[in-house]
Amino acid sequence: MLLIVILALVTGPALVLKLLGRDVNAGGAIGMGLAFLMFGVGHFVLTDEMTMLFPEWVPLKREIVWITGVMELVAGIALFLPKYRKWAGWAAIGMLVAFLPANIYGAIEQVPFGGHEGGMAYLAIRIPLQIFLIGWTWRFAVRG
Repeated sequence: MLLIVILALVTGPALVLKLLGRDVNAGGAIGMGLAFLMFGVGHFVLTDEMTMLFPEWVPLKREIVWITGVMELVAGIALFLPKYRKWAGWAAIGMLVAFLPANIYGAIEQVPFGGHEGGMAYLAIRIPLQIFLIGWTWRFAVRG
C-alpha cells in the first residue's frame, strides 16, 4: 500500500501537468517534493520505529532520525522552488543513497517496521524503488 502511495505522490503531479500541457519537469520535481515531505514527517511520527533501523552500536539514534527528518523536509520544500530545485535534487539523491544501508540493515535484521520484516523480499522491492526515485529525481529536478 505504501509503495502505491509513494508512486502516486511522485508521478501524479507530472502526469497532471502533462495532461494540462504544462511543465512536466516541474511536476516531476513537485512529486519528489511531496514524497520527501511525507518521508520527513515520518521521521517525527515514527521515530521509535525508525531507530530500530540502526545497529545497537550507533549512538544518538533518535537524534539521527530527527536530523535526517529535517533534512528530508528541507529538501522536499526546496524541490517546490525552481531557484533551489537542482540543489535539492542533488541533496535528495544523496539522501536516497546514504539512507539505503539503514533499510538494508532493517531487512537483514527483519525489523518489524515498514515491511522490513519481509527480509530479502522487502529488498527486492525497496532497492528497485530507490533506483527509480534516484532516476526520477535526477531526470526532473537535477537535469530538468
